[in-house]
Amino acid sequence: PKEAVRALKKRISGNLNHQEVRLSLKLIDICIRNCGPRFHSLVVRREFVKDVLTKVLKPKYNAPVDIQNHILHLIQSWATTYHGPVNMSDVQELYVEMKRKGLIFPTQDEGSTGSWKSVSDKGTPS
Repeated sequence: PKEAVRALKKRISGNLNHQEVRLSLKLIDICIRNCGPRFHSLVVRREFVKDVLTKVLKPKYNAPVDIQNHILHLIQSWATTYHGPVNMSDVQELYVEMKRKGLIFPTQDEGSTGSWKSVSDKGTPS
């Protein structure tokens, strides 16, 4: 899992190729749905979510709206609907902080990743 997360960080961080970022975000979503707690714990760390994903939201990257919505949807769904063995406090704190700053998160219909499936304690989609 560490190598996979490292590769995803590299693909997303500072990448101005929006198609690569878009595909990397889809891959993160697929992995979160299908991988276990070891992968989840690496992705939901503040270092990954704040230092990689939220940087793409900054104006300097000029990310298209669908990419911004995808990132916001991932953060929102991880913070509000994940039920499993992984500590989500970093993502939950970031989500609350972003909402407090006035960021508007997409509704479930606007999120480009479709509906989030909660993960059970066994790490499998429910």
